[in-house]
Amino acid sequence: MRSRKYVKVAGSKSPFDGDFVYWNMRQLNSGSLSIRVGTLLRKQKAICPMCKKKFTSMDKMEVDHIIPKNKGGKDLYSNLQLLHRSCHVEKTAADLLLPFPLKEEKV
Repeated sequence: MRSRKYVKVAGSKSPFDGDFVYWNMRQLNSGSLSIRVGTLLRKQKAICPMCKKKFTSMDKMEVDHIIPKNKGGKDLYSNLQLLHRSCHVEKTAADLLLPFPLKEEKV
């Protein structure tokens, strides 16, 4: 039976080779990334939708609601995206400037 404590790095891989997906997936498999972050990372092909840059293993990544929850957004994968921390701060600031949706009046 194989030990799961250590998984050998594939071939000539290096953290500096630019293969961010490989290194981030290693983090996911080792348990240092959440399943939600790993799913979004795969779905987005390791690219931040705000700045269009690839995530590196050194980046701080944060899950963002595309439509904020306080404006009616749901906690579903279709409404989630993974952003760099700095991109997330920028988007949150922009979201605060948007008006809240009007609530329908009940008659």
